[in-house]
Amino acid sequence: MILNILAKSALAIKFSIINFMLLKIKNILLIITAISLFSCSAEYSDLNVIGDENPVTGIWTDTTHLETQGKIISTLTFTDNGSFTYSADKYGIYSNQSDSDLSAYSRDIGNYVLSVKNIYFASKQNTTWDSSTGGDPVTTSEEQTLFDECSYTINEDTLTLNYITYSANAQASTTKLFTRVH
Repeated sequence: MILNILAKSALAIKFSIINFMLLKIKNILLIITAISLFSCSAEYSDLNVIGDENPVTGIWTDTTHLETQGKIISTLTFTDNGSFTYSADKYGIYSNQSDSDLSAYSRDIGNYVLSVKNIYFASKQNTTWDSSTGGDPVTTSEEQTLFDECSYTINEDTLTLNYITYSANAQASTTKLFTRVH
């Protein structure tokens, strides 16, 4: 009988130790999860800080004169509801064209998320056309990121975007300046 009581006591102690260990493991996992969430959210800690005022709303443009010939006129339009349109119109890039002849264009339509220092662009639709290939514009509807890892600053009527571009060999930091039109 005493052995039976000792066996039950040992079994009860064993279950108590197991429950204690499971509770400790659960607490450790909870702490690790909290630390992980905190460290991940630090990357986006500047989101939703702007409030109701949206400093990028409007139309912004940039004209780049190409080294060889022609120019690219880029237009970035932001609305209050979080949508954007980005257009890149190329003029006179082919040898038989003047600077006023439309050579090609690309248009992206999508949504953006604005924070204090970053803009996240998600294009939902892209339309391209090139006069050298002729034919109708080609539209694709698939989500893609524009201006990868994009930060921004606004100084009076100048919007500066700093982002990453990729070539076949490497990635590069790129800066693009836009002037507010409207």
